[in-house]
Amino acid sequence: MRAGDAQMSDRIKIRWAEARDVAAIVRLINVAFRTAESFFIERDRISAELLQPMLEKGNFLLAEDAAGLAACVLIELRGQRAYFGLLAVDPARQHRGLGRRLVDAAENHARAAGCGAMDLRIVNLREELPPADGFTLLDDRIYGAARLTFLRRAAG
Repeated sequence: MRAGDAQMSDRIKIRWAEARDVAAIVRLINVAFRTAESFFIERDRISAELLQPMLEKGNFLLAEDAAGLAACVLIELRGQRAYFGLLAVDPARQHRGLGRRLVDAAENHARAAGCGAMDLRIVNLREELPPADGFTLLDDRIYGAARLTFLRRAAG
């Protein structure tokens, strides 16, 4: 998918980010991550300066509705694997399947690009990581007050 490509369904438009979207992506990620990470990060999660190099290595899929940007996810193609991260959904629009739709779109893109697996790094707030959606645990580390978990699953 290129920057101009898009798909519409259920009044949600999924498209690739463009340079004009940087400020909105930064706002969304900071709002969405603030609740989950406030116990160990006392600042914004991301800035335009940090986001810009990410757009050079990969791109964000965006989900928009009539009110504007609702969700985003970063995708980087890395040879036979793809990475997805910074999945963020506007707190007012959570629990409606937007995150799942973006992950599905990310996996479809990775498969179409020839990737056989998707990698994910999460801040794990649980004491134990239950098996989730076919992911395999690669690594689990304590980072200050947080636990970083690295996962992988087949892309398709």
